[in-house]
Amino acid sequence: MFKNLVDKFKGFQDRQQRIAEFRRAFLEAAADGLLSPAEILDLENLLQQLNLSLDDINSLRTSLARDLIHQAIQDRRVS
Repeated sequence: MFKNLVDKFKGFQDRQQRIAEFRRAFLEAAADGLLSPAEILDLENLLQQLNLSLDDINSLRTSLARDLIHQAIQDRRVS
């Protein structure tokens, strides 16, 4: 029983690390304020490589939007 709990926790940690990796890649791609078709394709490929679902990424939408807005304000592109 305890091993099952540990395995679930490790699986959760692994998934969170994969989501964090996608988040970093997305923010890097969007740093210039635009996502080119090539960047979108790279992100889609990364989703598959990391074995993440769109549901996993949809859970990030609010925080990604917040990060992009914060970055635009820091860069003085938006006030």
